[in-house]
Amino acid sequence: MAGTPDFTPPQELFPHRLNYAEVAQNLFELVKDLCEVTPSDRVLDVGCGAGRLAGPLTGFLGPDGSYEGFDSSKERIDWCNENVAPHHPRFQFTVADVYSGQYNPTAETRASEYVFPYEKDEFDVVLLSSVFTHMLPDDVAHYLDEIGRVLKPGGRTMITWFLLNDEAERLLEKQSDRRHDPASNAHDALLSHDFGAYRTTNPRVPEHVVAYYEPWAREAYARTGLEILEPVYYGAWAGRTQTVHNQDVVLARRPG
Repeated sequence: MAGTPDFTPPQELFPHRLNYAEVAQNLFELVKDLCEVTPSDRVLDVGCGAGRLAGPLTGFLGPDGSYEGFDSSKERIDWCNENVAPHHPRFQFTVADVYSGQYNPTAETRASEYVFPYEKDEFDVVLLSSVFTHMLPDDVAHYLDEIGRVLKPGGRTMITWFLLNDEAERLLEKQSDRRHDPASNAHDALLSHDFGAYRTTNPRVPEHVVAYYEPWAREAYARTGLEILEPVYYGAWAGRTQTVHNQDVVLARRPG
């Protein structure tokens, strides 16, 4: 999409990402295909960063479509408001000063208490890319509640996870000789610290990398009233091949 190169943020906002535009385009294509986004949709991007999905969406959403994004990083939101929003007034970006042990440790508001700043039944599509991979159970459960609240009846959500099931655990064990904790990337991590609902690489800062047991995640969707749209698209992070994404992709719908 032509908008992507124009909205590539400076390297200091993503010091470890050398192929930002390519990753943005690939993620957009995945969202468009799996979530069946249309040009007239109203889209919410939770944990939007520096507008990775917003860039490609500027060239896709039509005059009846719109985009909202929020993130805990003021620097990244400021960049979006300075570089994207002025050219696309139907794209809005908001700082969410929410606590994260990894990304925003000085914030006072817990994610389990944060109310999305939008009305009920407002969005056709809600997207979360690599957000729940850095959040703890109470926070995840609350965000799922909020997603269900702001989605229109029939609205869709696409969320990426690290999901632990028999196959993922078998693959992790098979690679135990090369995976070590702590790690900043699930590809390198054994996730050896078990807290019941989830495993992590670093018990002192568990948000570093969080992998959830799949039954817990499914129950969390069910409690919220969101209906998982099968199949789950398991990702490459645990060592699978022929996947559509690095992380596990779960599509769900608000019934109605």
